Amino acid sequence: MSPEIMIKHLSLLLVLGCLASIASARELADQTRQAPTLPVETMTLYIGTYTKNPQDGICVTHFNSGTGELTPAQTVAAIPNPSFLAVSPDGRFLYAVNEGGPVSGENKGGLSAFRIEPGADLLAPLNAIAEGGTLCHLAVDATGKWLLAAAYSAGTVSTWKIEADGSIGPRFAVSQHTGKGPNENRQSEPHAHHVVLSADNRRLFTADLGIDKVVIEDFNAETGELVAAATPFAGLAGGAGPRHLALSPSGQFLYVVSELNNTVTVFKDAPRTPQQIQVVSTLPADFTGQSFAAEIAVRPDGRFLYASNRGHNSIACYAIEADGQLTLVGFSATGHNPRHFTFDPTGRWLLVANQGDHSITVFAVDTQSGALTQSHQLQNVPGEPVCLLFLKPQPGEK
Repeated sequence: MSPEIMIKHLSLLLVLGCLASIASARELADQTRQAPTLPVETMTLYIGTYTKNPQDGICVTHFNSGTGELTPAQTVAAIPNPSFLAVSPDGRFLYAVNEGGPVSGENKGGLSAFRIEPGADLLAPLNAIAEGGTLCHLAVDATGKWLLAAAYSAGTVSTWKIEADGSIGPRFAVSQHTGKGPNENRQSEPHAHHVVLSADNRRLFTADLGIDKVVIEDFNAETGELVAAATPFAGLAGGAGPRHLALSPSGQFLYVVSELNNTVTVFKDAPRTPQQIQVVSTLPADFTGQSFAAEIAVRPDGRFLYASNRGHNSIACYAIEADGQLTLVGFSATGHNPRHFTFDPTGRWLLVANQGDHSITVFAVDTQSGALTQSHQLQNVPGEPVCLLFLKPQPGEK
């Protein structure tokens, strides 16, 4: 082969090689555009528990928002029965109800406050207050100046001043519920169970299992005062046993899960005069065993609602229609006794605290259908996990 012909062949091969490289690069770019890499963020998750051992208490784990995996849970505050947790709006302080056990030298439960150590997720104790009545739930108001707590056996809701250093100050107001329900074993007196403030921080909704009502009060964020609203309650069916509640993102619809009759009750016009428009079961029609509904939550985009069943051991999923009513999507199996669940801050994952087998089940959420697909399960949580609380990144944090 002459040198001239050889040079022509080499030139042709070089051109073909360049074209192939360009085509591969374009194909890779197209694939990248079609399947963008989602940002992965490690998020802090605190776990409230029922404790059997003095070394148990509030645990911490870390959640990978890309894979749905959790790190092994570690106890960061050994306190008795921190069964529900709440965090201040600025993410600096964490609060817990102690549902029984020794607190500040008295064996009657109470409230505990902690400072969250930046970057370490460790909890520095601030103070603890002994308080009877079986405190079972709490919330921090939008100003971060008030703590509101529900007491199950006392049938009360109380407001507590939060001091500038995050510690819990004196109790300011106590709202005593009255009445009873038809279930003599569970409803002989009021049982305040769950407190939720409206988005404008002006109205308090309290699910009371003992009197089959959601008690509605006006909340004064300047003084901590609670006063009966113009419509002082939303009534449910006798013997329903309302346990927890959720508001739609618009605040127009109120959803109440009832423990004793395993239902979700829907109310419209929640800010003014709540009117009941629907009642749906949390259980499959063919289920005949014993079960008790527990938690309820609306997905952050307002399109789907979820409720947990202890006994059937499942999460029920419903689509939320334009009029606020619910259409069943299906059921997803959990661990034993799914007492509580929550969404991660992205809304793409739902995590379930299974009290009965010391585990946390992680589900991926289909954003179009609302359906859940189990992704991971964290075993061997110290204590009995009964509350999950994400520490949301604050503005300016990475």
